[in-house]
Amino acid sequence: MGTTESIKIIANMIGIDEEKLNTVTTVVYTNERMNTDDCRQLLDLGFPIFDEIAKLKDCSKPEAAELVISGKVSSVDFNNILLCNYYIQKHNEILELKEKS
Repeated sequence: MGTTESIKIIANMIGIDEEKLNTVTTVVYTNERMNTDDCRQLLDLGFPIFDEIAKLKDCSKPEAAELVISGKVSSVDFNNILLCNYYIQKHNEILELKEKS
């Protein structure tokens, strides 16, 4: 599955604007790292980016924010968060809900 298809699925899963998520993703990939503006936009969309960075980097949310500020969250990290960790987590949650109903 490609990035574009994954973004579409994730946007639909969490009920956010696909185009806005795609725009942020493009900026992160272009800059090769995340910045605070990217994180703000993701938070505005309802995407828990600092929670996800903290999980990926095994740190607290304030430490995750510091990693972003210091330029230590790469586009590869974001890719792992978006396409692997978050997607798999949400997919599993949906499967669990379907099994319960």
